[in-house]
Amino acid sequence: MTKRRTAAVVAATLLALGSSIAAAAPAAADPGFCGVRHAYQTPPQTGSGVVYVVRNQCTATYNFQVFLPSAGKSTGTCQTVAGGGYGYFASLIADPNWQVRLC
Repeated sequence: MTKRRTAAVVAATLLALGSSIAAAAPAAADPGFCGVRHAYQTPPQTGSGVVYVVRNQCTATYNFQVFLPSAGKSTGTCQTVAGGGYGYFASLIADPNWQVRLC
């Protein structure tokens, strides 16, 4: 076997091994993966402002915050959301590109 072919086989083996290790790790171990966008809507009672709903899809409890890229700031609150639960964040700014962040 040539050196080039040996290097290719070693690289392919490492890539396959790395993929299987990453797939075996539980997603719940990554707190950045736990907070997901669930919904955002204007409450019918007020007609102004927006409520952003974050779902914690992991079993552990984490603190989340909503970041609004269009305004370059967060909703200003950090909220504890139990595993499998929901957090509600209010803002006067509607941003369809909102993000969930750990805090």
